[in-house]
Amino acid sequence: ANGNKTTANNIQFNGIDANNLSQNSAASDGEEVGVAAPAPDTIQEFKVQTGNYDASYGRGTGANVDVVSRTGSNQFHGTAWEFLRNDILNANNFFLKLTNQPRPVLKQNQFGGALGGPIWRNKTFFFGAYQGLRSSNGEGDQVTVTLPQLSSDRSAATLGRQFCAYSTSAGGAQVACDGSNINPVALALLNFKFQNGQFAVPSPQILLPVTDPTQIPIGESTFATPATYNEDQYTLNIDHAFTQRNQLSARFFYSRAPTVEPFSPNAANVPGWGTNELDQNTMLVLADTHVLSSKLVNIARAGFMRFDGISAVANPILASDLGAQSPTGASGGKIVAPGITIDGLFTVGDAGRPSQWQVTNSFIWQDTIAATRGSHTMRVGAEAKRHQVDVEAPFSADGLLDIRTFNDFLLGQSASQNGSPSGSSNVSLSNGS
Repeated sequence: ANGNKTTANNIQFNGIDANNLSQNSAASDGEEVGVAAPAPDTIQEFKVQTGNYDASYGRGTGANVDVVSRTGSNQFHGTAWEFLRNDILNANNFFLKLTNQPRPVLKQNQFGGALGGPIWRNKTFFFGAYQGLRSSNGEGDQVTVTLPQLSSDRSAATLGRQFCAYSTSAGGAQVACDGSNINPVALALLNFKFQNGQFAVPSPQILLPVTDPTQIPIGESTFATPATYNEDQYTLNIDHAFTQRNQLSARFFYSRAPTVEPFSPNAANVPGWGTNELDQNTMLVLADTHVLSSKLVNIARAGFMRFDGISAVANPILASDLGAQSPTGASGGKIVAPGITIDGLFTVGDAGRPSQWQVTNSFIWQDTIAATRGSHTMRVGAEAKRHQVDVEAPFSADGLLDIRTFNDFLLGQSASQNGSPSGSSNVSLSNGS
């Protein structure tokens, strides 16, 4: 709002600060959990202010959003809902048709129910709700990748015969036509298969015509593997009137949202290295409202907000599977293979960052007194907050190798081994720090 960043917004849940210090967006970003979005049927009031707000909203210069939860009454009331969307009438897109791939999956099912009523008539009331979301989307994670024209026969002899006519970027030694000097790590990666029988480096779905005889023959593949997003959220509100002048209320919200993405940011552009993400929101607010007189009201509140997120990239290949060592210097049987990028072609691995984790806890205490005298109203209040942010985001924990050409990848020698006239290794970048 007003051209500000999301962190300039101020979001309140039943009068309590419900902001994530990392980002105030309703959408999550990796391990940074977005602001909670309760089901519409659980909300009594929703107000957005983008200007002319008073001092109680002094935190941010963007939008001020107030969410007030529903409560029960002396009558039982309930709702149930079901929303369904699917892809039965969707058209396929051009690139998937070109590679003879099916129409992407796009399905969403949102369902739930709410119930409120009395526990002790005229004294104690409850309101509870549940909402579930099941979503599968193959359109948002569509990836097109250029691949060398590999067949199912990936023996050293076949690879040497197919690619020995093309030069490396480093110069010096070249791939032998009998494949005798192909690096065993490259050979192991090209022949590695997942449990479903698919190659880690797939063969292209379509072959592209050769336009430059000095470049290796290439093809293209388009992948539209569905990403899945599920969410379960729970709401429980209790109100109790001690007297007509004194009321205690409790508001609780919890959501758990696991996401599975087939591709990870800045990581592999071929299937196998997806992201598993788990976002959790917890909100608890206690409020005591005391009408001291017809002209004086005091509201005391205490709140706890927690944003808990973890994002982890799948690593199906260990360094030991390839007979390789980690550029980070790490050793052991469970060390994953480093990320490998062939410029202009494919990338495998997690780009060096296997997982990220972040937890934000906020503890809030506040008290507000509202006084009315004639046509004038005055509010005075105080608030104390304690924020705690824990972050674990390792950089290049697994290492990352960048290689200029496919033939440099096949050879994989140092400058002293390949005799490069420019003193260049076949691996142009080895990031292990």
